[in-house]
Amino acid sequence: MISSTFPSQMTGSQGSSRYFPPVSNVRLAERVRMQGSVSVSLSGGFPQIGKLIDMNAQGASVKLDLAIVQSKVYHLYIKAFHNGREHLIQVQGLCTHCTLSGREFKAGFRFGPLSEAATDVLTNLFSS
Repeated sequence: MISSTFPSQMTGSQGSSRYFPPVSNVRLAERVRMQGSVSVSLSGGFPQIGKLIDMNAQGASVKLDLAIVQSKVYHLYIKAFHNGREHLIQVQGLCTHCTLSGREFKAGFRFGPLSEAATDVLTNLFSS
């Protein structure tokens, strides 16, 4: 079962990197390569559409056309295709890195506290 709360959630404020789990917990689970699209936006900003590279219950890796700012919290709307099914996930993610990779930028996100709906989708996605 995926936990929807983190110990650091109680002390930080929303939008702060303290609101997210420590970096050491990010890759405890293996990432699963999958296809899909991701809409990345700051609160009140215009979305940037990217390509999903891989994902696990704690985070995702995305390819984008334009660079984004590291250490900021973004709204992620993920449409992932896995095992012949479409999964829609809406989460907040902290950008851990954004580096140039060829003609695109590769950005990594750590998911913040998950809603009940996001927890259910991620549990179903990675339990199969």
